[in-house]
Amino acid sequence: MFDNKKVNKYLIISNIIFTISLITVLIMNYKNYKNYITSDNTLTTAKDKLKNNNNKIVELNKEINTNAKDRTVKINEVSNQFLNAFFNYDAVTKNKIYDNIKPYSSQSLINKLQPTKEDELESDVNYTISIKNIRLYSKSIQDNNNVSILVLADQEMEVNKVDSTTPILIELKLRNIDNNWVVDDLLINKPLKNVPFIN
Repeated sequence: MFDNKKVNKYLIISNIIFTISLITVLIMNYKNYKNYITSDNTLTTAKDKLKNNNNKIVELNKEINTNAKDRTVKINEVSNQFLNAFFNYDAVTKNKIYDNIKPYSSQSLINKLQPTKEDELESDVNYTISIKNIRLYSKSIQDNNNVSILVLADQEMEVNKVDSTTPILIELKLRNIDNNWVVDDLLINKPLKNVPFIN
């Protein structure tokens, strides 16, 4: 026969062990649940921050692209205006070139290009000079305030109603002075036709 006291003792011990196990499991589950909720909240917060940061990056990139486009447009505009002011003249208006380029040039370039009285030659020949087919290429950017532009163009000359066209290569160096782009230096080369002249 079973001893009731022993059976009761085993039952009590079993119940105590079961209860302790159940409480342990519940505590562990509760801790895991709390950790899950905390992790989920942290993940949601991190996702929100990442989304906000991504939105900020997109906005900054748009601003940078807009500024870069605006800068390029302004540089190209000043380059074209300078080239047209410098390369469009005739025998009568040639001395006005230096006034025409002033809005698009630095003072140092104006001083460099301004002819002295001894250099000015009077001519009885009637001629017209013009620039056509202007193509602009950004050569290099030293910093935010300096840029070099390569220009390929055709220089047309009409002398006594006879036209001739010469391809020319021009390098313009532009400088940002007081938030305005101006041409600060000018180099002119006359490349031969059908010969590569850009490295």
